[in-house]
Amino acid sequence: MIPRRWRPLGWVAAILTAAGTAGASETAAPEQSPAEKVKQTVLLVAAERPADAADLAAARAVPAEDFLRPATDETHLGVLFPVVTPQDNPYINHLAAGARDRLSRPDVAWPPATDERVPVDPAHGRDYDPRRVAAEMDALWWLFANPASPLREDPEVLAFLLRRTLAYADSINAQPAMRPGKGFFDDFAIAPALYVLRELPARYPGLLLPGQRAAIQRALETTAPVFAEHGRRQLETRFGGYANIDVAISYELLNLGLALRSDELLALSRQLFDRQAAANYPDGATAYIGHQNESAGYHDVVAMFFARTHEITREPKPLDFLRQLEWYGPVSIGPKGEYWTAPSWKHTWNSTLAGIVGGEFVVGVTRNPYARGMLRVPQPGDDLRDWTRAREAVAWYRAGVPSAPLPQNYTVNDRNTVGPRAFYGRFSYAATLRDIPETEPGHATLMGAQLAGPNGENQAILMGVFPRVLIGSKPEEPGSWAWLTSGLQGRSIIGRSFSLVSGAYDLAVWRSSTKGPVVDWRGQQVWLASRDHLVGFVRVIPKSPDEPQGERVEGVVRLGTGGTVAGPKLPLENAGPNDFRYGELTVRMLEAEGADVITREAPFRLPRSPFAEIVVTPSGDAEGEAAPLRELGFAFELYPTASGEGARIDPLSAPAGVFARRITLGPQRFGVWVNFTDKEVTLNLPALPAGASASLRRSGEVAVLRPPFPPRLMLAPNESALLVVSDAADDHLPGWKSFTELVSQPSPP
Repeated sequence: MIPRRWRPLGWVAAILTAAGTAGASETAAPEQSPAEKVKQTVLLVAAERPADAADLAAARAVPAEDFLRPATDETHLGVLFPVVTPQDNPYINHLAAGARDRLSRPDVAWPPATDERVPVDPAHGRDYDPRRVAAEMDALWWLFANPASPLREDPEVLAFLLRRTLAYADSINAQPAMRPGKGFFDDFAIAPALYVLRELPARYPGLLLPGQRAAIQRALETTAPVFAEHGRRQLETRFGGYANIDVAISYELLNLGLALRSDELLALSRQLFDRQAAANYPDGATAYIGHQNESAGYHDVVAMFFARTHEITREPKPLDFLRQLEWYGPVSIGPKGEYWTAPSWKHTWNSTLAGIVGGEFVVGVTRNPYARGMLRVPQPGDDLRDWTRAREAVAWYRAGVPSAPLPQNYTVNDRNTVGPRAFYGRFSYAATLRDIPETEPGHATLMGAQLAGPNGENQAILMGVFPRVLIGSKPEEPGSWAWLTSGLQGRSIIGRSFSLVSGAYDLAVWRSSTKGPVVDWRGQQVWLASRDHLVGFVRVIPKSPDEPQGERVEGVVRLGTGGTVAGPKLPLENAGPNDFRYGELTVRMLEAEGADVITREAPFRLPRSPFAEIVVTPSGDAEGEAAPLRELGFAFELYPTASGEGARIDPLSAPAGVFARRITLGPQRFGVWVNFTDKEVTLNLPALPAGASASLRRSGEVAVLRPPFPPRLMLAPNESALLVVSDAADDHLPGWKSFTELVSQPSPP
């Protein structure tokens, strides 16, 4: 009877018994050569599998050296990719420590594959989850075959590797109709699985029994047409690409094409890979789908597939793509990453958002000191639960890359999200004005901010601010509301300690990753931000005032503590009329005439960490009457409570349709104008106080004007202007064009 769990310690006796070798006690067993140990391990695993019974007798007669004899052709074997730092490599050490820990415990039993149930299925438990199984295959294969591995050709590693590899092949062969993206055909499972299924028999042609080789070959042949069609659909139906899935399918087809010697599959793989050239942005981001902002959690995935493709092909293009990712981490993650600029259906999928720089692949290729400083390497004593992840970096880790700390207390133009990004101690904010075609879902919010905990943990977050219109009958469902931007016309002005962001757009219904219907409402937003202060103005206007579309209109200030990774729930406390406290943040309504302001709790990713929302609705015409559908506007400020005093807002004279305010934030005073009309307008600039230090900027222009100013200013449609009155000399200098310009200064902040 085959034991349910194979105990690695004392493996010789187990092998002798299972393989039917001449009886001998464990203590009497002579010392075996490495090849003999490997042979006996192969026989042991075969003895556990009824499907291999017919091959066992013949296999016992095969010389042990044949099992471990490598192929002479090493072309396209990624497992042999040279390790940059073979000695004192923390990733090799962590990978080996994790494997030893895993091998110290009995392996799980692998049930036979049937039409109804396959071994690689999480229904059996987490050890059988396809992504977990494939990750272990990938890690164990590197440890078994790479010359730099401290566990190279180790028989216990081989036993665990063979069980998983053959179980994966059996699963594919038993249920070939599995859909791509599902079960064992999940892209992030099948990609590393196919790599091992191809390379193991290619590197060691005699290691597998004939039936095992045939099962793997049949699995590869079964998978090929499924993923060829998957790749073709991806090219035909996804507008502009789907970066993380495109590169995963490209990698899958690369392995299938090499295994089956198929030029068609290799050409399709290259098509999917090459279109990533159009998906990269100036500061290192890739597009998520189409022209969407990147969902940060996938960035390292894209970089990993670039690197793994190079490991196999040794071609220069993947390295070029990795170099293009160089500045993503320092620019768009920085001291504390955010996820409100992510696509509207992905903003729940945040992580700790620390150290997302494109992994050791980007650091090793670019030697960027800021990325090096952001990326933590494994340390002795680290938790080993995710030990397999070290496989990705083992070959790319480069010792000796200098580390530099990120700058502190700065505002910069993020050319990935197309908007300002600022970090001032624990407080940070970011806006996005990325141009998204009207065929794709728009932005869920233009601005967000957060006050991190003392150790950088998620705490109080401004998750989104937007007007929205209820279109459907189920207000608890996001698909019943129109609030995403469509046809956004945005502008920004970015100084060294402040920024102005504005945008006008139509409202579109939320439909997850596809574009929803556009409704006849127009949204407008204006944001002025300083080192520790946000002031936001939001307005929504019906295009057909006599017969406005929808059931309800409201403005929402959405607060939270995170999504997939969230801090403890925070209460939204009322500190006075239209004055609120959320953790250490103050939120104060500044303008809400003709509107009611209420608070409510709304469910989010984790039940223990819901949204806290401040909601603005038009006041009813009579007590108890439903709020009317009409134009709605409000203004509010947000700042760390410890910062002290709030903002002062005063009106400025301007033509109809032009937003105009004077905003005072401590020692800084700003004049703000945004032309929301469809015509050019003329503004009369206000007189300056005697002796005031001032400067004037316009959106789209780098130049900073100093007094004397012209008495009149022309603004084109959607253009903005900002008058700054401040005694601080830096407030009158041009903003940084990019992060690289900022850090190239002799003394960056």
